[in-house]
Amino acid sequence: LENDSNLAHSILILNDLLSLMTDSMLKELYMKIETLEESVTVKGLIKTLFLQTTLMVGTNEAIQFLVDHLTYGHSPLHEKLFLIISLPHYIQTPTADILDKIFLMLDSGDVKANKVLKSNADIAFAEIVYK
Repeated sequence: LENDSNLAHSILILNDLLSLMTDSMLKELYMKIETLEESVTVKGLIKTLFLQTTLMVGTNEAIQFLVDHLTYGHSPLHEKLFLIISLPHYIQTPTADILDKIFLMLDSGDVKANKVLKSNADIAFAEIVYK
């Protein structure tokens, strides 16, 4: 990339903006990304960038959005696995409510149905509780 510093600066600004958003604002923004009229590849890259940047934000609102996305979203397995494995690293101040929602995610359909996802989700939850 020619403008690596501009890209890094843009991602930092995106990170700051996402940290100010509520769960409902994040969901609305994700739905707008879903309706973009771009190629499947470009839309996939935008969604991945959005989800990973939201993860890096680590606020309770961002984590709530991601837990809902992991529970009810239709992301590929590798994306869900990355988000689950990375949750303990980025979560800033987990509240009892967030811990409850993550615990409920452990028994959700996609997580429960896949042994790899389930075992990594259990480990991630244990790491968050240990913090």
